[in-house]
Order: sequence, then C-alpha cells, then structure tokens
Amino acid sequence: MAPRRFQGDMRECLRDFAQKFPKEVIQTLLAEFCGVSEKTSGLWITGEQLPSGETQLRLKIFLHALDYRVSELDDLPRNLRELAQVISYRVESLTEVSYRLGYARSQDLLRVLRGDQRQPTEKKAKTDEIIKNSSARLSKTVASWKARLEEDLDIDLSKAPASASTSGKVGQQPVIAGDMSEEQMAEIVDHLIASLSMLLDNGNQSRVGPGGRKYPQPLPDRRRKPIVKRVSDDRLRRLSAQLGML
Repeated sequence: MAPRRFQGDMRECLRDFAQKFPKEVIQTLLAEFCGVSEKTSGLWITGEQLPSGETQLRLKIFLHALDYRVSELDDLPRNLRELAQVISYRVESLTEVSYRLGYARSQDLLRVLRGDQRQPTEKKAKTDEIIKNSSARLSKTVASWKARLEEDLDIDLSKAPASASTSGKVGQQPVIAGDMSEEQMAEIVDHLIASLSMLLDNGNQSRVGPGGRKYPQPLPDRRRKPIVKRVSDDRLRRLSAQLGML
C-alpha cells in the first residue's frame, strides 16, 4: 500500500508513524537508523522520551524517508536539508562535516540544522561542495534504506502520496507555490488574511448564506493596496493565536 502523506512537526509525525505500524517492527528500524538501543527507540514510540542532538536529526530524516513532511526540515533551506541527509545516512560524519565547514564544535552545526541559527553566508559554497561530492553515495544509501522500509513495513514509497494541506492532517494534493506567479500568491494571501480577520472579528464583515453559513467578501481589487501590507503585527499575532486554538 502507498502511505498518505502526513505533515506536522517531528513529534506529530512520529506519533502518526507509531500508530500505523507494529511497535516491534518500527522499534527495530528506528534503533538501527538512529544508532540507539531498541529500548531507547521504544521510549520514543510511546512518547515517554524524545531524542536530542544528532540523534534527533536522524529521526527527522528517518521520517522524511517515509514521506512525512516534517515541518522542522521543511523550514530549512534546501542545501541544509540535503546536508542533514548526508550526515544522518552516515555518508559523512557530523564531526567531519563540522570540521570541513569550519565550525569549532559539532553543536554549532547542529544548531544551524535545527533552524536555531542562520548559516553564515561564507559557508554556503563549502556546504554545496560537500553535498555535490556526497550525492552519488547518498543516493545509493537512500535507495537501500527505502527498499528496506518498503519491505519491512509493507508500503510503497515509489507512489506519489496525497499531500497534507494543514499541519497534522492528510488531504488532497495542494497547489504548488512554484507553479503560481507572485501576483497570484499575493492575491491568495490577501484573501486568506481578510477571511481570517473577519472570523476573528466574529464575522461582522461577512455575508450570510443559507443555513446561517458565513462567507468571506470577494477577493480585493488588485489595484488596492494589498491587505497583507495593511494588517498590523498585532492582528497577525492574534490570528496566529486564534488558529492555534482551532
């Protein structure tokens, strides 16, 4: 069977994974990929404990191999996601990569790969070089692991799964941002913010349809100043808090 793509943070993706497959199977796979004991991976599965440092990075990449959309990885630039794979699949060690990039400590590179710290501009070219030199070995290792996962979990990772439209949920294939113009993207963002603003204000500016259902106003005229530029930081924070409660 082909898995339906799930999107969420590492904890949410791990919880979903643990609910879908036999514990004894995934416990072994997690332990082997992340380089820990099965007792430790068992604690992750039950939610009693979560990894940190390099082991946490490997867990994210493990979930990524299963086509999970791990938000912490999605938030990273592409070259850092690829570097995370190089390290997690043990194509190059964290210590070696840190040294070649000029980091005094491996923890400094891990902070960058967690998204806690920006990658210095002067290290980008060297990062790309490491990725390029590792690409052949990485591709071979990824293919080997995916074949193992497909066999042990009885899944088909070659089929394109349905993408999640919201964190922690599965849904239909979304429109890809890269397929739209900047004007189209701006219009969609404007409309979303306008609709959310109306919801936050108890729908005072919305239209009422059959059954009392409220509908947002039509899309704003493109000649007007975009709503996204007129919404205050305070309003955006309130919207974010309101969405977190849904």
